[in-house]
Amino acid sequence: MSYLDPLIHVDDVTLEPKPWLAESWSWSPDGLALEIDLRPDITWHNGTPLTALDLQFSLLCHRDDYDSAVSFMLAVVNDIEVTGDTSLTLTFNEPDGAFPYNAGNLPIFSKALYEAHWTSNPVGDRTLGGFDLGDGQPLGTGPWIIDERSKLGVRFRRNDAHFATVPFAESLMLTVEEDAEAQLDAWRSGDVDLVWPFDGSKYGDLREEDGHLDIADATISYFAAFNFGNPTRIDPGWMASPGLREALNQVIDRAAYAESVFRGFIDVDRAGFMTQPWVIDPTVRNPKRNLIAARKQLSDNGWVDWDGDGVLDSPSGDRGAFVCIAREDADPGFLSILDSLNADFGDLGLELEVQRLSADDFATRWTSSFDYDLIAISLNQYAAFSEFDLVGSPWSIRRNPVGWNPGGYFSPEVDEAIVTFLQSWKIEDMKAALGTIQRVTNDDPFALWLGFPQEPVLVRPDIAGFQPNKTWQSRNTPRLWHNDEASIATSDVATPATASESDTPVATSTTGPAGAT
Repeated sequence: MSYLDPLIHVDDVTLEPKPWLAESWSWSPDGLALEIDLRPDITWHNGTPLTALDLQFSLLCHRDDYDSAVSFMLAVVNDIEVTGDTSLTLTFNEPDGAFPYNAGNLPIFSKALYEAHWTSNPVGDRTLGGFDLGDGQPLGTGPWIIDERSKLGVRFRRNDAHFATVPFAESLMLTVEEDAEAQLDAWRSGDVDLVWPFDGSKYGDLREEDGHLDIADATISYFAAFNFGNPTRIDPGWMASPGLREALNQVIDRAAYAESVFRGFIDVDRAGFMTQPWVIDPTVRNPKRNLIAARKQLSDNGWVDWDGDGVLDSPSGDRGAFVCIAREDADPGFLSILDSLNADFGDLGLELEVQRLSADDFATRWTSSFDYDLIAISLNQYAAFSEFDLVGSPWSIRRNPVGWNPGGYFSPEVDEAIVTFLQSWKIEDMKAALGTIQRVTNDDPFALWLGFPQEPVLVRPDIAGFQPNKTWQSRNTPRLWHNDEASIATSDVATPATASESDTPVATSTTGPAGAT
């Protein structure tokens, strides 16, 4: 968030943890204790000092708020002990090497402001929800200070006392506008300076416009997971056939939809679902389209059009008409990818029906009826791996009512690697385990890997200083300034080899450059 700071900053590009409010941290030899030392010079926007008590309170709220969406990040935190004004020690029930990446990047807030509201409810019923600021504004330590909140958005002023990033601009306005055409109209008229997220398919409409289109990598992956237990099939486990999965993987024309749907703003060469640069195995790749090889795979595995209807049948007699379920509110580009797959399947003598479902119907299908062959997932990730329940068999929804793994994927090697990761706190051990998961889920395919979309950010020609952040593109607004002599360019930014004030921010820097420290 623009007005709050995290304990630990994750690098804009690599997502590796860097000092921020915490100037240092260290693990105990057994990985069950984490000592954290805060910077001694941090103050809240009202001038009072930040202390370890604020950190302790914030982490407890993130863990214990009954409505918290991030409590899982602190699930193995047993105790948080304040050991000094700017130091504390966390103890864990078991090692959690992901803590600095994920929980460490959560915002820290004022104990003095929220404690009375928090303790007004008994343990187990506590929440920060419903807190009434009245005519006041939220208090933070971040580079921006909230000046005004309204239905139009949030207005900030510069925090001249910020310890690391004093904004160039004097003020910032974040507004919400979900309509893409209205976003463009506001940008063209100069009412807003940046538009994010920007629909890259509209790039052609802007070729004659003055401005910047900066292309940033993101933490999103697209895939369609295989269902290994569809009860409506003669052979419920027909997707377990390696030959079938490989044929489907080989027939997809990823290069075609990368250009036609995304105008190149998507990486379709890399396979898998992990988006964290510090763990990515660059050797895990998608195959180029090979229709001949795909047809041979099916033929070698006994697929024949037994009834002459033009659609191949499996060796067990199942008709090769596949069903893929997707949420109707998924990313439009992702839905366009899914729609394009029917033609690829058709080249193999197969059919694909993409069923767009409401959120409730989608949940019912993957949690109880399981009557589909593929399930489309757009996955937004954190700085460290937390999707063990996606590919781990102990978390299959078929055996674990609070699990995920919607297709019932099972791999002993993946399960073992997940256990290793969850028990690790040393980076080299974590990376080795995640490398195994990437390789195995590609060699024994968990899904059709459909790519990693990039995020175009539309910038006015007189705005300079935009620097992307892989997790949130408005995070570096303090670095923006007005430059009337800025050159016009379209550039790729941060393309190596989510809490916010709004869902669809259009950021406006309202004054131009001020001094920075």
